[in-house]
Amino acid sequence: MVHLNRNLGEPQAVEVLCHEWAHAPAWNYSLDRLARTPSIDPAEFDRASHDEAWGGAYS
Repeated sequence: MVHLNRNLGEPQAVEVLCHEWAHAPAWNYSLDRLARTPSIDPAEFDRASHDEAWGGAYS
């Protein structure tokens, strides 16, 4: 589920929605495992969830 900030303008809302939708086809077992790891560094998870698969889906 994607929640958008009501204060976003339409162009920004579209950009956020496209960004978040790109995560759906790019998600994989490794990211699922990382998301369930309590000790995961947030920066590491951010890098992993914006990898080449995400970039391809986003583009």
